[in-house]
Amino acid sequence: MLYAYRDQGGRLPMPSMLGEANYERENNTGGPPTTDETLRRQMLWSLTSGAAGYFYGSSDWQFHQGWEDRLDTAAVSQLDALHDWFVRLEWWSLVPDDMDPLVIDGRGQRVGIDDRSDVLDNDYVTAARTANGSLAVIYVPSERTISLDMSKIDSTQSTVWVDPADPSRTAAAKIDSQGRTTTPGKNVEGDGDWLLLITA
Repeated sequence: MLYAYRDQGGRLPMPSMLGEANYERENNTGGPPTTDETLRRQMLWSLTSGAAGYFYGSSDWQFHQGWEDRLDTAAVSQLDALHDWFVRLEWWSLVPDDMDPLVIDGRGQRVGIDDRSDVLDNDYVTAARTANGSLAVIYVPSERTISLDMSKIDSTQSTVWVDPADPSRTAAAKIDSQGRTTTPGKNVEGDGDWLLLITA
């Protein structure tokens, strides 16, 4: 998700990727054990915030006994399915939804660059969309209602909730006249995170 956004100094940002975040079965903040939801949040926050990619890791970087039996965990399967889902989109055209935003309410509190907390202690909504509005991907990490600027969505566009724990599972996204839509409850893993996909 590379984009040519110039900051106020006229500089172009360097491409970024998320690496060395929480690994499966480890937690670099010393907090609770990393869950599948933690790993999904890290990946999806990155991909809907302008990152060009994401690295997965596990405690088996040390080749603990039995590592061969942990190459296909639930987290690996979920992240692989999410990767396959994303590559079918025009992902290279997505830009972060931070200027003139599509998501106008229900985002939550953005964490500052120096704030240190566990991933599951924050549930900020991130989003990315194409310049022409033909595609938008919104990551909603917990159950809630968000509001969209309906002037940025064509009435003929398709809106669907995608389960990030199983991207083949979807639910209809009902958006009211005020642009409000609510996540459809628990995902297949029993967590509250969902992706809202808006396509032409």
